Amino acid sequence: MKNITVTVCTLNEEKNIKECIESILQEDPSEIIVVDASSEDKTQEIVKKLGVNLIVVDRNGLAFQRKVAIENVKTEYVCILDADHRIKKNSLRTLIDEMNLRKYAGIEASIEKHNLEKNYWSDCFDINFITSHNIPRETNIIGTPCVYKTRIVKKINFDPFFTGPSDDTDLCYRLTKSGNRLGVGSAFIYHKNRVSFKEFFKKMVWYGKGDAQFIFRHPERIHLMLFHQIINYPIIKNFKALKKGYIKSVPFFLMYGLIRFFSMFLHLIKFILFGSKDKNIYKT
Repeated sequence: MKNITVTVCTLNEEKNIKECIESILQEDPSEIIVVDASSEDKTQEIVKKLGVNLIVVDRNGLAFQRKVAIENVKTEYVCILDADHRIKKNSLRTLIDEMNLRKYAGIEASIEKHNLEKNYWSDCFDINFITSHNIPRETNIIGTPCVYKTRIVKKINFDPFFTGPSDDTDLCYRLTKSGNRLGVGSAFIYHKNRVSFKEFFKKMVWYGKGDAQFIFRHPERIHLMLFHQIINYPIIKNFKALKKGYIKSVPFFLMYGLIRFFSMFLHLIKFILFGSKDKNIYKT
């Protein structure tokens, strides 16, 4: 694994970052780069103790951090993780092999929940992955956890215009427009799911803000964003879940789409009236 760098962007992740980095170290990559957005907790202290490359930047949003991370990668491949991800043994090697076999520019891992306790919200996030995501295939949009070919992602790179989520949606949109192919792989990486309605609600509001910025940047895609929120989650994903017997996820998917839609609508109005830059958009 000496041809891959793993990057993690952080903001007040003292509860997650140690376990995340320890899981990465087991795979022995060429380098680990943590780009921290001036955390106010012990995140930086923990990262320094673990001996990985720490870059501290101003709090200008997730896309800015990821752009800085990509610019500092020197290896052939780059893995992009969040602090709530945990590497599963040999997953990075499998993703690289599948990416090269299928001639993808980037590949997202399949996702398995890391939470051990039974919890409605955590279980429903897992149902979402099982029914709709964990299907190896070619796709137009991938998110984290993922692996890219460095030379391609350096050329396009993340757009600092995006101060919150949808930075990867924008990146993938520009990558595919440039003729690159993306996919989902068979290798699994663990993810710590949200475990309360409050955490779920904040995540959906945050996603809605990112959707608003994406439409602000790419107004020609508004119809697809609306389809995703109004049709895909409340109807299509519920249908897929019900076919597999997951009845309890019905309210989850309804709220997933509708909260995200109303958040997007409200923030789109805000961006139109007051400008699209909102430094608080990265706070979850």
